[in-house]
Amino acid sequence: MARAAAESVYRGTRHEVAWSPDVLLEFHASAVAPSGFEQGYAVVVDAKYSPRIAAETLREASKYLEIRSATFGHKVVRQVWLAYPAHTPIELEDDAVEWTAEGPTAPPTEEMLGKIGLMPEEGATGIREAPAAARDFVSALLRYVGIEEGMEAVRDRIFG
Repeated sequence: MARAAAESVYRGTRHEVAWSPDVLLEFHASAVAPSGFEQGYAVVVDAKYSPRIAAETLREASKYLEIRSATFGHKVVRQVWLAYPAHTPIELEDDAVEWTAEGPTAPPTEEMLGKIGLMPEEGATGIREAPAAARDFVSALLRYVGIEEGMEAVRDRIFG
């Protein structure tokens, strides 16, 4: 059904309601993609509206790790992030993995859950004034998936 609808991903059987995270970022193979990206790589960002994220909320969001490629049939979501209104750093559920300017310290074959506080700065009025955490997250993610060239253009397109 997903292929017939020209969708690139799916979850479940034809009798289940489709999941729709707030944001699904898909990265596809290129000549420069690191190992682990050959058949696609996806990242989910799901918005929450509470300034506190319970451990159970993060576990519930892990369902998005079951989203599969309509082309290859395997799971493609490797990172699930909960974005919420707070001034907190990027946090991964697994204490053994850190978020750096180059993305997570885990290989792309691992699944990761995390949360990111995205509270606008005082006086911010639009997307051009996105929280620094959002800009840092996007920049690190682009480096992690191997998109070095044209990174400025991608950031400008996202943040205006």
